[in-house]
Amino acid sequence: MQVVLLSGYHARSHDAWCQRLEVMFPEWCWHRFLLEPRHFSWRVRGSSLAFSRTVPWSDLTPDVVIATSMTDVASLRGMVPALRSVPVILYVHENQFAYPNQSVPKGLVDWQLTSIYSALASDAVIFNSEFNRTSFFAGAKQLFKRLPDYAPLDCLKDLERRSAVIPVPLDDRKIVQSDRIDALLDNPCDIVWNHRWEFDKGPERLKRIVDTLQHKQIEFRLHVVGEQFRQSPPVFDEIYQQLTAQQRGVWGFLDENDYLALLSRSQCVLSTAIHDFQGLSVLTGAVYGCKPITPNRLAYPEWFSRCYESHETSSAAEAESAVAEILNPEPINSNLDALSMTELRKHYETLIRRTVDDFSGETSKN
Repeated sequence: MQVVLLSGYHARSHDAWCQRLEVMFPEWCWHRFLLEPRHFSWRVRGSSLAFSRTVPWSDLTPDVVIATSMTDVASLRGMVPALRSVPVILYVHENQFAYPNQSVPKGLVDWQLTSIYSALASDAVIFNSEFNRTSFFAGAKQLFKRLPDYAPLDCLKDLERRSAVIPVPLDDRKIVQSDRIDALLDNPCDIVWNHRWEFDKGPERLKRIVDTLQHKQIEFRLHVVGEQFRQSPPVFDEIYQQLTAQQRGVWGFLDENDYLALLSRSQCVLSTAIHDFQGLSVLTGAVYGCKPITPNRLAYPEWFSRCYESHETSSAAEAESAVAEILNPEPINSNLDALSMTELRKHYETLIRRTVDDFSGETSKN
């Protein structure tokens, strides 16, 4: 099978997905093309122009094209006539409808419409979680109801019927069962917060948890790692200054080997996110034996048997719930094997081959 893989905004989680697809199907011939993860608003619309010019389409004979949702498939198929005779599968890492109210960006409706057109122009659509799929279609339906005319809801119903949920796979070669939770009450608890340093990952809520841990005089060591940008919320500096030398662990971005080593020796991996679609950072922590401390919202309840109580309007109440879960010696069950490359390979292969076969059948009829 010849596969062209287009990653329109090649962030860390997108790279993990691309690499694991190639590992799962080493017998396929992969042609990967990517765009750097910057200039987000331009990537939403400009990815199709970039791929139409930079990909050597005349030299490729793909059986299928798999594109991330940051690729404008509708425009790309218009600019590259050859793509009209090749099936395209859209993989949706995140959607443009589930933004927290405090961070709605300018131009959001245009992004939302572009994502709908892209999905409609694809032959199959895959979401990485049920939360992602549900919030996408709920938001799309709400948007269509606000439009003045010619926004038929039945096209969304048809799109929903041909969509599927297949998560980004976890590396099953590294899934472990940890007994480190037994040490939570006896030693300083190593807690890892491993997300992008941005507002939507809830750094203000992280500060509330630090406040609560300190107020209760709990021994802990906090490691704040993840992708940083030129401008990060100032609350990260506040947290850093607030921590004592004993409470302050690793601070800042780590290379992969050091990052995985940190997860391997820590007890908990923590999320305070108000915007996340699969939670790959927390899932990776769980793979390496950390207890996942996650709020009861977004996609987390799909993966974990127990989450701390979500209080979106009260970060103080939520912090109390999170700290109680950190101190809870009972393990949290998570069926990580179901998210492994071994398990998900058959789901990916079935959908990809069915899409190729269905497209070939429709083409032969015409």
